[in-house]
Amino acid sequence: MRHLIQFGDFYRLKSPFSSNQAAWNFVSKDQKEVLVMNFNIMSQAQPVFTQTKLYGLNPDLDYRDENTGQIYGGNELMEVGYYDSVMKQDFAAEVKYFVAVD
Repeated sequence: MRHLIQFGDFYRLKSPFSSNQAAWNFVSKDQKEVLVMNFNIMSQAQPVFTQTKLYGLNPDLDYRDENTGQIYGGNELMEVGYYDSVMKQDFAAEVKYFVAVD
């Protein structure tokens, strides 16, 4: 993932100063790879469902989540996003990796 973090475009999606979460994504220059990092700062007794909307993708491409195999449209990930996993620990993190489908 070094090539995405070092040479990709960086976007902060959620600020830890305005919510209990932080998130950012890195997009390759050709917009075919996306690395997303979500962080939950403090756990909650009754967590609410949250969504993460990505930024900088190609809206005309489809992207496959390499962990689950689920396919999303680029415009879907930017406009609607995906539901975050419910994290039951303080300072928990989740990493997602999307690759464009040909």
